[in-house]
Amino acid sequence: MKQTRRHTFEILHGAGLAVVLRGMGAVLAFLLNIAIARIIGAEGAGFYFLALSVVSIGAVAAKLGLDNVLLRFVADGASRGDWNSVIGVFRLGTRIAALSTLLTGIGVFALAPWIATALFGEPGLETPLRAISLGIFSFAMMMQMAECLRGAGQIGASVLVSGLIYPLTALILIWPMASWFGAAGAAATYVLGTAASAAIGYLFWRRWADRLPASAPQFERAVLWRSSRPLWLMTLLSGGLLPWMPVVLLGLWGTPADVGVLGAATRIVMVLAILSQSMTTAMVPKYAELRARGDLRGIRAITLRSSGLVALITTPLVVAMIVFAPRILSIFGPEFAQGAAALAILALGQLLSALSVNMGYILLVFGRETDLRNGTIFAAAVMLASGLLLVPVFGMIGAAISASLGGASMNLANAVMVWRRFGPQLRSSDAGRCNEGESS
Repeated sequence: MKQTRRHTFEILHGAGLAVVLRGMGAVLAFLLNIAIARIIGAEGAGFYFLALSVVSIGAVAAKLGLDNVLLRFVADGASRGDWNSVIGVFRLGTRIAALSTLLTGIGVFALAPWIATALFGEPGLETPLRAISLGIFSFAMMMQMAECLRGAGQIGASVLVSGLIYPLTALILIWPMASWFGAAGAAATYVLGTAASAAIGYLFWRRWADRLPASAPQFERAVLWRSSRPLWLMTLLSGGLLPWMPVVLLGLWGTPADVGVLGAATRIVMVLAILSQSMTTAMVPKYAELRARGDLRGIRAITLRSSGLVALITTPLVVAMIVFAPRILSIFGPEFAQGAAALAILALGQLLSALSVNMGYILLVFGRETDLRNGTIFAAAVMLASGLLLVPVFGMIGAAISASLGGASMNLANAVMVWRRFGPQLRSSDAGRCNEGESS
C-alpha cells in the first residue's frame, strides 16, 4: 500500500506540473483559434484546417512511428541507467525522422495545386497548403523532442515543447500574419511556431543529455525498425487518419465554412484531450519502472486511480460543453454557433476516450506494438465506414459522429487487449508472472 501511494504521489506530482503547463497551453491554443476564426472567418478557417489536415497526416506518415518508439526506448533505457542506448536511439531516430519529414514536406509543396484542385475542388486551398507544407518537418521534430523528453522523465520540459511554446509563439504572430495574408498567413504562423518549439525542445534535451555518462552511444537499427514497423501504421491511423479524416471527408462533401466550424468545435474539445493527456503524461516512465520490477499490482493500482481522477476532472467540462455549446462556439464568431450539436457529440466521444487512455500506454511499455496496431486498425475501420456513410448525408453532424466513434473504438480495443493479455495477472498479487504475460 505504501508503495502504491508513493507511485501515485510521483505520478500526481508530474501530472500536476503537466496539468498546469498544459492548462496554460490550452488557454493559449484556444485564444489562438479564436483569433484565427475572428480574423479570417469560417471559410478562411476552413481552408486553414484543410491545409492543416493534409500536413498533419503527412507528418504522422513521415515520422514512421519513431516518436512512440523513442518514447518507449528512452524510458526503458533511463529506467535501467543504460545511457548509451538512450543517446544512441535519440540520435538514430531523430536523424531518420528529420530526413523523411523534410522530403515529405517538399513533396506536399510541389503537389499543392493538384491536392487543392483535383482532390478537394478548392483552388483557394493551394496557397495555404504551400505555406504550411514545411510544417510537416517542424511539427514532427517538435513531437520527437517532446516524446524523448517525456521518456526521460522531463515532464515539464516535454509539456512545454508539445503544448505551450507553439501556441504562445503563434499567438504573438497570428494577428499581423493572418491580417496581411489570410489563411496562408495562419498556415505560415503554424510553421514558425512549431519550428520554435522544436528548437527549444532540442536545447532542453541537450541540457539534460550532456550530463549523462554515455561513453559510447549506440543503438541497433534493426531493433528500431522492428518496433517502428507495427507502430508506423498505428500512429498513422491514430495520429493522422483518426483525428483528421472527418475533416478531410467533410472537405470532400461539405463547404470550407463547414470545415471551419467543425475545426473550431474540435479545438474546443481538445481541451478535454489535453487534460486527460496531462494526467497520463507521467504514466509512461512509471509504467516502465514498474514493468522492470515486474510489479503488475502497482500498474493496476495507479491505472485505476489515474482513470478515476481523469473522470472526476473531465465529466463536469463535458456537461458544460453540451449545455452551453452555442454560446461557446459563438466566441469564434456568430456563424460558428451552427456547430453546437457537433460540439456536444465530440465532447461525449472525448469523455469515453479519456476514461481508457491509459490502456494504450500499458500495451506500449510492455512491447505490445502489434496489439496497439490491431486496435487502431479496428478503430480506423469504424471511423472510415461511419464517415463514408454519414458525412455525405448529414454533413458536419456525420463527421462529428464518425470522429467520436473512431476515438472511442480505439481506446475500447486497447482496453480489451490489455484485459486479454494481462487481466488475470493484474488481478493477482503474484508479480512474478509479469514475464509470462509478455510471452503469451
